[in-house]
Amino acid sequence: MLRSLQPTIHVIFSLFFYLTVFLSTSLDAKIIQVPSLYCLEKHLESQDTWVILDVDEVLLVAEDPILQRLQRPVFWSLFKKYTEGMPKEKQDALMSDIWLQHRYRALEEENARFIRCIQKKGYTVFAVTALPAGKSGNIPKTQDYRWNQLNRLGWDFSRAFSIKDEWVLEDGSQTAILDRGIVYSGKMPKGKAVVLLLERLERKPKRVVAVDDWRKNLESLEEELEPLEIEFLGLELQVEELQNQKIDLEHAEKQFKNLVEKGKWY
Repeated sequence: MLRSLQPTIHVIFSLFFYLTVFLSTSLDAKIIQVPSLYCLEKHLESQDTWVILDVDEVLLVAEDPILQRLQRPVFWSLFKKYTEGMPKEKQDALMSDIWLQHRYRALEEENARFIRCIQKKGYTVFAVTALPAGKSGNIPKTQDYRWNQLNRLGWDFSRAFSIKDEWVLEDGSQTAILDRGIVYSGKMPKGKAVVLLLERLERKPKRVVAVDDWRKNLESLEEELEPLEIEFLGLELQVEELQNQKIDLEHAEKQFKNLVEKGKWY
């Protein structure tokens, strides 16, 4: 009887072992995938928590599908096709024309109000974007460009820190800018930019929760915060679930042709 039960007992113990390993790995995970920004709320614990939000594809998304992350390879292929051989200054000007003319919307309905509710609860909430600060093509100052977009849709991070002026955060040849609660990291890894901000503020939160659609940005934060003994949780937003619009290639070709010939994206 006992011998006949041995295979069953072996299966049960194997399942128990793998389930234990799976659960321990999940509980210890510092970066997890989430389907929505609203998942952030259940991961907020102590008030001494900083919430770091990416901007593009997390808060904002372009209304034009070809400008969204999932269609970016197609966009860059067409951009190269229509601007190949042009001086870099002309390419930058055309790219900025697209930025200035296309429209953004909130990635998820009511997510600005959701973030405001978190801010009202006393959490430090700010944004970190890879968008470089300063002049870009026909955009005099990308900080004003980005601020106006966010503010129009209901986001305001300016009260995250009691800072009225821009802060320059330098690390060798790399520079990031803090302006109105938004860190423009440019080529600097986001983790390094946040650590420089911590040092400048002389603050050390107990916990940091970050939301980004690029895992490498979350890994950068995790790597930089670990030596400081700051608890970290990264939420990798699965934009595939939120962006399912298909592009019209014929229409996209017309857009690029119109941009090059007339400077108009629409």
